[in-house]
Amino acid sequence: MNMRPILNAFAAAGLVAIAGAPAPAWADDAEIYVNTRDIPESSQPMVMFSLDYRPNLGSTVCRNGECDFLVEAGVLPEGRSSFTMLEMMRGALQLVIEPLSGVKVGLMMNHRDGPTVVAGPEGARRADSANGGYIAMGFREFQEGDANGAKAMLDSVLATLPVATPAGGGGGGGNTGSSDHM
Repeated sequence: MNMRPILNAFAAAGLVAIAGAPAPAWADDAEIYVNTRDIPESSQPMVMFSLDYRPNLGSTVCRNGECDFLVEAGVLPEGRSSFTMLEMMRGALQLVIEPLSGVKVGLMMNHRDGPTVVAGPEGARRADSANGGYIAMGFREFQEGDANGAKAMLDSVLATLPVATPAGGGGGGGNTGSSDHM
């Protein structure tokens, strides 16, 4: 039996399959994760996080060890059995941003309107602030090893936010908004 025509058919089928396979492609937004070197200063990606500053940020979460991975990663303190929602969000954000470099990151927040405009994080502490929302931290470049302190700055902004409890206590100044719907 002549095997040549059968081998030629398999070879042709293989070539057609290879030629028809799509070329590898990446989405534009995936670039910040896969190519973090040699990005021109003018082309650095910019990511603005939006914190939904709402009354339940003081709620207790992670009661039964659900956040142990954040404790083990060193972004939440040891020796506690529960954390607030803001502490959990802050720890998760620290874990995510730690390896980032070559990306400009900022933080914006919303909160309840009032009759007076008070800029910056101080606006969150004032019950009469009319901000409704503001930039808590403008864009800062995240560098390897936090060489410029931008990651520490973001964490500091989050650490100093007054947090209201669901029962209305805490230091939110009654200024927490309902929810951020975009």
